[in-house]
Amino acid sequence: MSDKTKVVQFRATPKSQAKLEELKARLKEKGVKPSIEVVLNSMLENITMAFFDKCVSQLVSENSVKTQLLKMHKEGRITEEMLNSLLKNTA
Repeated sequence: MSDKTKVVQFRATPKSQAKLEELKARLKEKGVKPSIEVVLNSMLENITMAFFDKCVSQLVSENSVKTQLLKMHKEGRITEEMLNSLLKNTA
């Protein structure tokens, strides 16, 4: 392992930003200086591969073409006929 630190920037979604703020508030309540660095390092250092794999599976499922098409149909952006036609092409 390398002792070099790496600076990482990322674009937080509104949902993840809200969660980060909530976690920082909890740290502050416990007397720990709140920072995104502390939160992310703690999470990355302690996450299990099994939990990570579960999260990835959920992410893949939520972002599948079928899921996106069903969402578009539910929102009224495509018709039932269009949905069925598109689903045949994704199989």
